[in-house]
Amino acid sequence: MPNANLHLDLTLKDKQMLLTTARHAIQYGLAYPRLELSKYSQVLQQQCPCFVILKETNQLRGSSGCSQNQQPLIQNVAQQAFNAAFKDKCFRPVNHIEEPILHISIAIVENSQKYCNQTEKEVIKLIAAKISSQLKSKNAEKKVGIQLKHKNFQATFLPEKCCEHDSPDIFIQQLKKAIGVEKDEWFQTIETTIFRCEVID
Repeated sequence: MPNANLHLDLTLKDKQMLLTTARHAIQYGLAYPRLELSKYSQVLQQQCPCFVILKETNQLRGSSGCSQNQQPLIQNVAQQAFNAAFKDKCFRPVNHIEEPILHISIAIVENSQKYCNQTEKEVIKLIAAKISSQLKSKNAEKKVGIQLKHKNFQATFLPEKCCEHDSPDIFIQQLKKAIGVEKDEWFQTIETTIFRCEVID
């Protein structure tokens, strides 16, 4: 199982390799060759969850990922890049004209913590505490992300999205809407995952 408190010391070469792999997964599409893990650094072979975000002219063009995953990081990045480009149901598949101008970001998930059987107020308090801790941290590049899951629906705010809003109350309301929960409703079966991640682009 992946370590919820995983910390990866990625070198500049590792980060460049991740971005290159994501780009190739989109360029080659279904023809992308199977990765030979032995060719990559040990840190890239560690099991680690991630998100891949695609933008075109500063507008979201696709995204894919999850806060918990059991694949090696390099393999996960390739899969999520492919999914973001071709399987995000909110967008049409990326074509060969768009691909060269896509901006690719990779959010490497660390310190993922899942909370169940919480009230909405308790979840908001948890998020506020995590964000406050982040702001006080010397490791400023590690940002907070949030994910809600209910039944077969899930929604995620990555750090960039969280930065658009000042209040955890707003995070929760928008995430609730995305998973089909009404503004004044809350179910203790809702799973909340709060994580830190490093964004590479």
